[in-house]
Amino acid sequence: MLNKHNKASLDKILSWLAYFTCCYGEKPFKTFKISAFIVICAFLYMSFGVQINGQNKYCVLLLRNSTFIDSVRTIGDYIHFSIVTFTTVGFGNIVPIGISLIVSSIEMVLGVIMMSLFTGSLFRKLTR
Repeated sequence: MLNKHNKASLDKILSWLAYFTCCYGEKPFKTFKISAFIVICAFLYMSFGVQINGQNKYCVLLLRNSTFIDSVRTIGDYIHFSIVTFTTVGFGNIVPIGISLIVSSIEMVLGVIMMSLFTGSLFRKLTR
């Protein structure tokens, strides 16, 4: 059971989240700044590793001993995986391992929430 003080605190937190993510449904494109989490997750995947074509890869080790072009391709793989995870498509060509499993789970949940917030706030904006 929540007492009045805890309920007021929870209401303030939820109100701040509603404002921060989409301005109470008034600015649907504000949700895209939260979607920048994709880049953060890509760098986390680089640190914790993923499995690409059956090989475990950690980008920190790959970037030291590779050319610039190979490094860009590798970073592109991580960003691709992050976008696919955020949108919950999941092609299966890259698989998270270890702690990356936790990061990908959080990213999937955040992706579903942000897409629904964007759709809902865009609908609200268009129906006014």
